[in-house]
Amino acid sequence: MAMLMAALRDAGPGAPEVIWFAKPGLAEGEAALEGSRLCARDPDLVTRLESLGTPPEVDLDGVDAVVFVGGTVSAFGAVRLLQGHRVSGWPSARALIAAADTPSAAPLKQPLISEPAYLAALEGVIRESVTHRLVTGLREASAVPVCIVPQPLPSEAILETEKKYPVFKRVARHGDGPAVASSLITAHERAFAGLSGVTVFRQPEESIAQGFLTARAYTRDAVRLTAGAMPRDDVLHAGPALGALYLARIRAAVETLKI
Repeated sequence: MAMLMAALRDAGPGAPEVIWFAKPGLAEGEAALEGSRLCARDPDLVTRLESLGTPPEVDLDGVDAVVFVGGTVSAFGAVRLLQGHRVSGWPSARALIAAADTPSAAPLKQPLISEPAYLAALEGVIRESVTHRLVTGLREASAVPVCIVPQPLPSEAILETEKKYPVFKRVARHGDGPAVASSLITAHERAFAGLSGVTVFRQPEESIAQGFLTARAYTRDAVRLTAGAMPRDDVLHAGPALGALYLARIRAAVETLKI
């Protein structure tokens, strides 16, 4: 969300009017829908909304579109599912099978699952997420257009960290990164496919490095909702450059819906 806020500050004259409703790590029950009204139920959320100039209740039926950012499953959740197994057909699985298909080879160290099973697992996580629950509730109460922006992929600098994020390094080493990124967006599109008027945005191709990470140019000057300086080794947050790409796509989508 913060990357969109930063992009909007740099947008200049003619920028759209946006109502921000967010806090870091928004959890189930901290915000609830009453019909089409989105209501803050957590005191900390109310305080944060006050700092953004947002009232604790917003009628979503009175806006041009609603954009949900994150709150589903991220690349971190996607690679976590890969810690105990390999996905059939992916580069790592093919290499594993080739090594096992030799005389006196040891049994496979990691079991294989099919790609449909992996996608189903990701889709299940999304369907249980706070964002999916809110979108489903909103769709029952209002026809307002909804845009979904999944959490951006982590920075490519994640591969240069010391003793951190070993699963990402293994995914990159085995060549599974593009398959992870593709599975993430496919799972999002499937999870929201049954809801009318919902658009799932893919991360812009120009911002993606190595097939499954965010290029440094789009994580530079990264921002977050919480106060304070960003840690030097941050690999989680995107900057205003990526926010601007998404903002342009959102504005174009909303203008199309008005026609």
